[in-house]
Amino acid sequence: MTKKAKHHDPDLKAPAAGDDLVNPTPAESAPAAETNEVAPPQEPASVEEKKPEAYTAEELTNHLQRLAAEFENYKKRAAKEMRVMREMGMAQVLEVLLPVLDSFDQSLAASPENSDAKTWRDGVEQINRQLRNTLEKLGLTVVQPQKGDALDPHQHEVLMAMPTGEVEANHIVSVWMVGYKFKERLLRPAKVQVAVPPPQAIPEGEEGQA
Repeated sequence: MTKKAKHHDPDLKAPAAGDDLVNPTPAESAPAAETNEVAPPQEPASVEEKKPEAYTAEELTNHLQRLAAEFENYKKRAAKEMRVMREMGMAQVLEVLLPVLDSFDQSLAASPENSDAKTWRDGVEQINRQLRNTLEKLGLTVVQPQKGDALDPHQHEVLMAMPTGEVEANHIVSVWMVGYKFKERLLRPAKVQVAVPPPQAIPEGEEGQA
């Protein structure tokens, strides 16, 4: 029985010794040209990296709602911190005033009925000095102008104008209530009475003339 000869393609050649059996890829056969540019790292796209026109209405709404919620939380935290700081400041003031309250209690316990009136008054005056000294250490100062001082609208409040020639016009005649300042802040202006020029007397012979 005769064997049938296998058909061979004349264009196909047997691989030579040392030849790769796998054809090289274009990238492997031709190396890429070297450049000085460095490709930036690829990061996943996020909503913040989008251009403004790329936002959808839903994304903008969610973003604004998140900002509004964060701002509201910030306001609450700031208000709480402010309240705590204010309470701490008030507590410190009250703490330094406690000895003054003790002195008042001791003075009231020794009323004039049970002691000499002058001794009791001296005790009250001593408490007054103690209280003022304590407040001065905290930064309180008294605004107490004197008669004849010029009116300072930044520290004085005019309650009444008095025609007089005792002092110059717009100068203080009397002080009805002292004012107070805390450091450079005016807590209460001094309430004063100021002078205005007295009415001019009409010379004799000019009465009744227009």
